[in-house]
Amino acid sequence: MIRGIGGQSLPQHSFDWVRFIKPATAAVEVARRRLPILRAALPVAKFIDGRLRDRRPQTPRWLAMPNPVLMPAGFETRDIGPAEFAGIFLALTARFAIRPDWSAEEIAHLVREAMAKPLFGTPVIAAVYDRHNRPAGAFVYHVRPNGTARIIQMVASEQQTGAVLDALIADAAARGASVVRGRTQPFMMNAILTRRIPLFNVASSAYHCREPELRQRLPAAIAFSTGLWASSGAA
Repeated sequence: MIRGIGGQSLPQHSFDWVRFIKPATAAVEVARRRLPILRAALPVAKFIDGRLRDRRPQTPRWLAMPNPVLMPAGFETRDIGPAEFAGIFLALTARFAIRPDWSAEEIAHLVREAMAKPLFGTPVIAAVYDRHNRPAGAFVYHVRPNGTARIIQMVASEQQTGAVLDALIADAAARGASVVRGRTQPFMMNAILTRRIPLFNVASSAYHCREPELRQRLPAAIAFSTGLWASSGAA
């Protein structure tokens, strides 16, 4: 619809990424939504994943992750609150020429709203700190045991995006997720592509703008988009 009035798509903002941790378990969890009787196959799926993951080296693969999924060396993940996430969000998105013009209070409010979705699972707000106790990034997501970890928002420093992505996946794995799913942004693409993470397109992000300068800047890596706005509100 937006293209009909002159809108343009944003390719690097338009893909979902998926990191399979326990692929057999993930397949059963998806299938049993239509056929609940398939829940009985979950122990078999867990056995298959256990055998598959025990043979996985600590290197990127398309399917499954090693057991356990290790945190990147020199980094630590800690649970935080909405206010602390807001501070990290503001600090790590300041480098983008185009970004949401939100106060810390507004960001914290959006995080609390996004977290109030029990249908998606347990809410998680966490930050990743480096060996000098400096925030390298943070993320917000929901997770179900043996199910999907749905990423709402991830932020990261320019030099440590890969480490933050690895920490996010390790955190979701430790909480029992069988698969992690998020939305791409330009600043994440190099880290995603070097980790053999599949990409697919369900719906494209698009924009409509009359300002020529803004139209030129929006498709580039200097623009930061957010999932907090779309994900806020109670389920």
